[in-house]
Amino acid sequence: MTPLLSPGNWLRTRSEQTSRTSALLFGGRELDYGQLADEAAALARHLEERGVCRGQVVAAQLASAQQLARLLYAALHLGVTLLPLDPGLAVRRRDRLLTAVRA
Repeated sequence: MTPLLSPGNWLRTRSEQTSRTSALLFGGRELDYGQLADEAAALARHLEERGVCRGQVVAAQLASAQQLARLLYAALHLGVTLLPLDPGLAVRRRDRLLTAVRA
């Protein structure tokens, strides 16, 4: 029986096995598994350098699904919970969410 992989480890394994296979397509730009894994790992390192660590909640308001996908995989790689925030969310509602999760 094959052991279950965490999503972050799944992406790393997938990128090693099929690095040039298409993983995401956004607005005509394609990312293969190798590129996605590299970008997610770089973003995870960037977050870690700024003090983000396993178990924390990271809130992000992003303009595109492509940015969200990269951040999602970086969060999985780092072991944090991602709280995506809708850019159209009312400020008071956003502030209540952030207070509730201590992000």
